[in-house]
Amino acid sequence: MNPARLDETTRTAVEAFQEAEITEYHIYRCLAAGERDRDNSRILAKDLPFGKRFWEMTAISLEGAALSFGIGYLVRIAVGVDI
Repeated sequence: MNPARLDETTRTAVEAFQEAEITEYHIYRCLAAGERDRDNSRILAKDLPFGKRFWEMTAISLEGAALSFGIGYLVRIAVGVDI
C-alpha cells in the first residue's frame, strides 16, 4: 500500500497503530529480559516475527471497530436517530 494514497485521517490512524505495536514490543521484551523463569520469559517475548504480530493486532483492532460500528448502526436504526 502506498502511504501517499492514504488520506490524512487514515494515515494518522495507521501511524498510531504502528507506534502502539512498536511500544508494546519493547515493553514485553523488557519484561521478558527481567523474568527469571525461562518459560515465562519466552511467553512474554513471544518470539514471533514483528510483521506477523503487527497484522494480527491490526486485524483485531479493525474487527473491534467493525463490531462497534455495526452495533452503533443497529442502535441508530432501532432508535430512529439520524445524525
